[in-house]
Amino acid sequence: MSAFTIGPQEGSRFDSEKQQLPLSARAGVGTILAHAQMACQFRLLAAMDFMGGIAFLMHSAESVYSVFPLSRASIENAAYVTWILEPDISAEQRACRGALDHHASAKESLKNQRRHRQSGLTEDLSLQADIGIAQLAEILDSIQRDLSVARNSLPPNSKEQYPSKRRVVDDAVAAFSSQAGIGEIHYGYLSDLAHGGVIGLRNLHQGDGMMEDFNVRVDRFLLPVAMAVTTLQPCLARVAESWGLQPANDDMHQVLEVLLEGFRNHSSEPAFQ
Repeated sequence: MSAFTIGPQEGSRFDSEKQQLPLSARAGVGTILAHAQMACQFRLLAAMDFMGGIAFLMHSAESVYSVFPLSRASIENAAYVTWILEPDISAEQRACRGALDHHASAKESLKNQRRHRQSGLTEDLSLQADIGIAQLAEILDSIQRDLSVARNSLPPNSKEQYPSKRRVVDDAVAAFSSQAGIGEIHYGYLSDLAHGGVIGLRNLHQGDGMMEDFNVRVDRFLLPVAMAVTTLQPCLARVAESWGLQPANDDMHQVLEVLLEGFRNHSSEPAFQ
């Protein structure tokens, strides 16, 4: 499901929505829903790749901290896919959300490239940077035009705003959890550790001998992984439903069962032997 060559199938709900919308300002990409499709494909690729990194670290049993930033990054990407593919919105709203995500990314990238251009580059590198900046500025302009078309097609009282990472994670977790605000709690916990906060990192090693042996308990090591998997679950469900693909429920249940078994049988044990 995370291969870039896999997209909405013919006759799927997403494919039908494509046909309802005007063409993009950028030639050759189809309708203005192209931004939503591309955002979902790249974000799903990223979310799954981060999960692959987590799996590698768990098998190698050599990294204590890395699962936290990788889990947070996977959660962020999965959450934006969940937001873009919300089932109870119109094709125009979906196009708007996809364009908002693409626009935010392109704008940030352009800002970073301009900063890089001002960092004392050689003449050749400056020329290359100028070409890249011009190309990205052109892309940003076409995204802006598509975003304006999508926004103008919405009802007057409908305002689509680009959500912050914290909010989009909270909303995505709410898609499968009945606990209000639990997504924001998850995100805050992971952010504390992902940014290397001294208190968060120190608290992670609480327990007899954990600090001396540079170790953590199994439940603390598995918690960010469980957060990432349970956020990915509704994301994959929405992708499958919207794009007409086979659901991944059986695979997800197997992964969750392994994690739950670890919590049940080994919670208080050291994660690294």
